[in-house]
Amino acid sequence: MGIQQSSYEKWTELIVQGWERAVKYQTPWIVCPEWPQNPVTGTKYKGVNFLSTMSAGFESPFFYTYNQVKSLNPVIGQTDAQEEVDKLLQRHQKSGKGIGKSGKPLKSLQEEIDKILSDGPKPIYDNKVHVRAGEQGIPIFKYVETKKKNLDPTSPTYGQVEIDEETGKPKMVRVMAYAGTVFNESQIEGIAPFQKPERTVSLHDDGELMLAAIERKMGVKIIQGDRGEAWFNKSNNTIYLPKPELFKDDVHRYQTAAHEGGHATGPLLGRPMEGKFGSVSYSKEEIVAELIAVCVCAELGIGYNGQIHPNNMAYLQSWLKGAKEDPKFIYTAMKEASKGADMIINAMEELRLEFMLELEQKKAISQTVRTTSEHGMNVELHEASQKTFIQQEIARLPHSKNNTVAVQKHAVAQSSFDF
Repeated sequence: MGIQQSSYEKWTELIVQGWERAVKYQTPWIVCPEWPQNPVTGTKYKGVNFLSTMSAGFESPFFYTYNQVKSLNPVIGQTDAQEEVDKLLQRHQKSGKGIGKSGKPLKSLQEEIDKILSDGPKPIYDNKVHVRAGEQGIPIFKYVETKKKNLDPTSPTYGQVEIDEETGKPKMVRVMAYAGTVFNESQIEGIAPFQKPERTVSLHDDGELMLAAIERKMGVKIIQGDRGEAWFNKSNNTIYLPKPELFKDDVHRYQTAAHEGGHATGPLLGRPMEGKFGSVSYSKEEIVAELIAVCVCAELGIGYNGQIHPNNMAYLQSWLKGAKEDPKFIYTAMKEASKGADMIINAMEELRLEFMLELEQKKAISQTVRTTSEHGMNVELHEASQKTFIQQEIARLPHSKNNTVAVQKHAVAQSSFDF
């Protein structure tokens, strides 16, 4: 079994376990409210690592490697390099491995000894902060370049490295490979429990920014009305949402909007959006939109509860079937979802920057320009705070909670692709 296939299967198994738990206990398969990350390096997990950490069943978004956990302890001493070498030699002499007939270390063991001596003393840490016994970590993967082999069993060159005819060099291919294991902070003894940070910008402002970005930057129309359903109509490139007051709260509203926004990226990215409810193609599009919503809601800091969708459990069961039949089923969906999520998140950041640029221009004017009225009185332009400015901009949007567009119930054409 090649490295690519085994890594896909191992990663798929992690996601499948989370889905099976959700189906068995009728619970959300995502409980983490924030984007998963490594607090030591500042790395925000993306792609396959985003999904495996996000769906691992932990509320805390923070993950550490085993060595990082050790480094959270105070240093209480240091190792003796020569003493390490002596212990290593004793172990090998006892087992008889790595020692030649002459009694001297073989090359591989000698290289290990040389490395210990060249590295010198290492810190010895206290063990108050440690991974609890029996806790299972989450594998992290990376992409590596490796020589491409002919995997066609009927070919006379089966198993051999493929050669590029133009360059005469081996063909290279990127594959997914195991990179290490991380542990959630809830699996670590002696560390302060996760506390969700206070928002610096209100959820309403961030959520309305997302809706504004979908409209202004992606060119998708959003209509809110009395009909208590949400869907995306491909034929007129429109997202239909219930009025804000029809939702339980803002969290459910923006989770729903993120899911429909995920579907709206389909035509822009060229995804094949065909088929009716229950078909394979329909199911594949649903999982892509679901994963886009997971990413976007993590960016908003609200997490994602797939149970807002009435068909969530049926979708999970169909996705489980697809994942068990094809090891790349979830991987392919996550690859497409990453593109869609990036489109929405980048659109949000572009619009946020535009708001801030306009604010800075207003500040510059207020600091340098004074006008004189007809009566000769000086009138100074007043500064507006960034928060107030953005709130004012959002309030002017047609989909804002304070300015909902009244619409009639829409009869949807049979040819539309509704979600």
